[in-house]
Amino acid sequence: GLVARHRFRHFAAPESCRHIRIAQSAQLLHRRLNIGTYMYRALNSPALLLRELAFQDPDAFSIVFDLGKAHRLAIRRRDFQLRPEWSFVGSNSNNRRADLALLFRGQPILIAEIKEDDFGNASNAAQLKDYMAYIGKDYSEARFYHVSRYTPIEADRQILDKATAKGLPVKELRYRDILDRLLKAKTAKPHPFTDMLLDYMEDIGVTRYQPIDFADETNEVSFFLAQALGFPHAHGLGKLQSRQTENAVPGVFKRMFDNIEAIAEWIRERNRDLFKQRFGRKYRPYMCYDPKGLSKALARTESNDWVELPGLGGKAPQYGYVYFFGIGSIRSESWLRLEIGMSLLIDLKPADDQGHLKLYLSACFYGERLSWKKTNEEVELTGFPSEKQAQRHYAQLIRRARDKAIKDGTYSRQLEQFQI
Repeated sequence: GLVARHRFRHFAAPESCRHIRIAQSAQLLHRRLNIGTYMYRALNSPALLLRELAFQDPDAFSIVFDLGKAHRLAIRRRDFQLRPEWSFVGSNSNNRRADLALLFRGQPILIAEIKEDDFGNASNAAQLKDYMAYIGKDYSEARFYHVSRYTPIEADRQILDKATAKGLPVKELRYRDILDRLLKAKTAKPHPFTDMLLDYMEDIGVTRYQPIDFADETNEVSFFLAQALGFPHAHGLGKLQSRQTENAVPGVFKRMFDNIEAIAEWIRERNRDLFKQRFGRKYRPYMCYDPKGLSKALARTESNDWVELPGLGGKAPQYGYVYFFGIGSIRSESWLRLEIGMSLLIDLKPADDQGHLKLYLSACFYGERLSWKKTNEEVELTGFPSEKQAQRHYAQLIRRARDKAIKDGTYSRQLEQFQI
């Protein structure tokens, strides 16, 4: 099932590329890895996936790890060694094993520690200090990569920042960074193994935050909102329709959902004891009417008529928004949720000169004995924030919502543990 799901069909058909597929299959067999064994090992070891990427698509591997020209040529010529579980000596003569090491002429030029299942382990700090001790030695030419699905916890972050401040060659690489770089590699030179990796990362839920530029993408976002909300043609929004805006609609949906998930994972990774499962993602459209215009339109209809809302063929809708949100279940004796939201709003009669597109960020806690209305916090933005800006906004919103919920007293014990 996993083999089929992760698109190993790319290594078979079509007939037009048969010689290429045979050559690639031969490479796998040459390393004594049949496809079933390979997938079992790869899916349980990101290090093996990256190692295989170097053999299958060396250009993509070079892009992922930002290798220089000389080392890129060495990768292409197979003039290198890639060793999972590479042994080295850290501080106090501690013997450590790097998840992956790239050796050139017998010397390591890249060592990587890959974190997922052991993320947040208390022993990680000592492990990182040993890495820093090794790359800080005079004879070391290796760059250290901290590869993880999530942002490092504060203790690990301080070690990495301190090493960077000293000028040590330390790099951080999140799974979403790998996703971005694989997409870049695919654009430059497609490869079936890179396609498989991209599919795999999508299937395990790796997302990236992608701001929407209201200045450059006004038509696309406005058309998306007009279609999602069902605005009538009387508002003139039908003029936005084009092949470009039509094709952009699925992309707007995906980017908004990805942005919600990116923020949700950022929250969850800081509170892994409270959130055992990923946030669920949903969306809802909301149409807001001009009461007078709506009353007049309804008055002109007969009582036995079917009235199609929204619209009425006129300009009763005044503005509307699509609410994208994520819901996380917090461990508690009675059910408790955190909801974070992003609302894309289109105002058909703006009262200012700031444009008709706006974004609202929101956060609230609610539960069996707590109403969302008691804790809801939101902020209005006229532009889409960067990821760091969004994190700052949500940190402030969630802190205020948490303080309100704690003041209510019902879930004080659980929420006092909440970190943001």
